[in-house]
This record gives sequence, structure tokens and C-alpha cells, in this order.
Amino acid sequence: MDFILLKNKKPWMAIEVKLSAGELDSNLKYLLERVKIPYAFQVHLNGDMFRSLPDINGSKIKILPVDKLLINLP
Repeated sequence: MDFILLKNKKPWMAIEVKLSAGELDSNLKYLLERVKIPYAFQVHLNGDMFRSLPDINGSKIKILPVDKLLINLP
């Protein structure tokens, strides 16, 4: 896991960073199966693939280009 952002001292968002788009990282999946985190993003530097995946343990999961995540952060 590359980053976990907290909100009110609780995990709020998990971010996995990859060079290129691909399947959901097994380490991110493992974490989400064990820890409740509302949002999870696997971002990539190359390509424009964007897709939503089925929830894991209540976590909303998306794979997307890193620039798309960054421009939408509050």
C-alpha cells in the first residue's frame, strides 16, 4: 500500500500507485478485505484506463490515471 489518507483519525482513502494500468493489486485487495476503508484508488502513470470495480468490504474501488485523481481531490 502506498498511501492511506485519514479523516477524523480513521482510514478514509487508500491509494496504490502503479506505472501502468492493470488488474487490482493483490496487496490492495488483501488490505481492503481486512480493513474498512470507504474509498480505494489504484492510480497509474501511463495510459487512460478508467474503471470501477465491485466493492470489497464496503470500499468503493476505482482504477484510473493519476491526473484524474489529483484534479478531483478537495
